[in-house]
Amino acid sequence: MRQNVLEPSHAHLIHLAYRHHRHSRIARGRSGEDRETAVADDREPSAPVSTVRVLSHATAVHGGIRHFLSRGMLDMNMLARELAVSRATLYRTVRSRDALLGDVLISLGRRSVDLALAERYPAGVDGVIEVSRRFARRLQDAEALRWFAQQEPEAAHRILLAPHGCVHARAVDVQRELFVRIGGPEICGREPTPSSPHGSASGLTDRRLPRSLEAPVPRVPVAQGDPLADRAFLYIRVLESVLYGPMLAGRRPDFALAEPALRALLR
Repeated sequence: MRQNVLEPSHAHLIHLAYRHHRHSRIARGRSGEDRETAVADDREPSAPVSTVRVLSHATAVHGGIRHFLSRGMLDMNMLARELAVSRATLYRTVRSRDALLGDVLISLGRRSVDLALAERYPAGVDGVIEVSRRFARRLQDAEALRWFAQQEPEAAHRILLAPHGCVHARAVDVQRELFVRIGGPEICGREPTPSSPHGSASGLTDRRLPRSLEAPVPRVPVAQGDPLADRAFLYIRVLESVLYGPMLAGRRPDFALAEPALRALLR
């Protein structure tokens, strides 16, 4: 009776053909790696290298500082990619481009003030003027800020100088605090200023302002009849006119132009 089986030679040929077909598919798969990668990408969407889901305000500001210092501007789409978040998440965290630019410039300004306070300085009017002079010197070397002011003068004016802008308001707060910490009785009078927890300063000092954005100098509204806040407001307006004004016009700031007026305000 004839058996319904393949002859050994036929089975061997079929086995060889199957192995050849299988090895050919593997070789084609290896040579077409890009094609297989594209198919895999269609199956499951690619994820960014960093999987940031929740963006804190401090992280956004720190990222904005790096971005601003390297480019002299703030591209929100590019910054969102750098932070590995969507553009909507970035705006939800910082509110607006102007608001983020304001926070970036405030943080950079506070760093400059801290560096100006790093060296010892005299108390009284001379100390306040010396810290302002050091700040102005650092501002002259601020390449990113100069580039921003030249490329976007309207935005720079709005963010740096607007009466209700966060940069101007914070500058007044910081200057008032400097009056208290450095000026002593020569500027603040004999009694400690009630709204400041530090009282008046005397002699040589190197106490610094806090650098953290989470611990800003308390707001002191100028409209409530605080003479020291009024003086800080005028002091900052004079500084702004000789520091930011020339920068917006493409010229270098000159602190010497402001010093006589600033001293007159402090006497």
